[in-house]
This record gives sequence, structure tokens and C-alpha cells, in this order.
Amino acid sequence: MIINAATKTTETIMLGTLTSPFELKVTTTKDLINLIFDTLFYIGAPLFILMLIIGGLFYIFSFSSSNLAEKANKILKYGVIGISIVLLSKLIQLLVEILF
Repeated sequence: MIINAATKTTETIMLGTLTSPFELKVTTTKDLINLIFDTLFYIGAPLFILMLIIGGLFYIFSFSSSNLAEKANKILKYGVIGISIVLLSKLIQLLVEILF
């Protein structure tokens, strides 16, 4: 809204419509479940890549320390367990979607 000082009137200028990026288009339970599993997948996959990189770097720099090698082993093990859970949940979601 713009106030014109000379004529003491207000003018409304429309620049277009803005849509909220946070607007959820969830109308059914199926949409909600899809949203939850997709969000889990899109967050879990990059975290797995990050854990692979960090675990690999720990292995590279653990040539003199067995403590770092154990830490790298745990990071990689939990990364694989995490991505397995994410992929299995996505698989279960797709199976339920096909069956029902």
C-alpha cells in the first residue's frame, strides 16, 4: 500500500502473488505418510554421504592411532545402519502404497 501525500489517498499496487514455501499440501493420511517418508529420505541420504566422508577421513588419518580407526569403524557402521533403515522404510512405504 502506498500513501500519496499530495492527494492524501492510498493506492494498492499488486506485484504478483507470493506462495509460501512452507505450505503443506496434505489432504489425506496417504499424503502425510508420503511427506514424512520423503523428508526422512531427503535428510538421511545426504547424512549418509557425510558420514562416509568423515569416516573415510578418520581411516586415512588413523595410521598411527588405533583409537581413530575404531572411531572411523563406528561412524561407517552406524552410517550403513542408518541408510539401511531409511531405505527399508522407503521400501515399506512403496509396498504399502502398492498393496493398499
